[in-house]
Amino acid sequence: MPTRTRLGHISTPSDLIPELPPHLQLLRDDLHKRVQANRVRHYLDRELSHLSGNREIAASVRLLFDGQGRPSENLSLKEIVRFRQKIETDIQWLEAVLIELRSDLGVVLELEDAAMDIASVQRSEEDH
Repeated sequence: MPTRTRLGHISTPSDLIPELPPHLQLLRDDLHKRVQANRVRHYLDRELSHLSGNREIAASVRLLFDGQGRPSENLSLKEIVRFRQKIETDIQWLEAVLIELRSDLGVVLELEDAAMDIASVQRSEEDH
């Protein structure tokens, strides 16, 4: 995974984090797994909300064909061109949303990692 410079002034190099006892390391690993699972769940929730857009695109394509998958006999060339342009616009919109979501995810992951680093340092300071 490529690394970027951190946002803000929150930076904790890994060599400054003391070695954790085995039971605390297990707790930290468990917390990390829970955070990752939560991340994946939120990502899937967001992706499923975008399915309605995909259904709309599929419905517009379905208008071009009859029940057996053959092109409709009643569509004019203007209507076909209009449907094509609408589908192309929908695809461009979905690509723009995807780029924005990936960018937001990168920022959130970086902030979350920094917060986890700070939390682990604070916990280790409290334990000592």
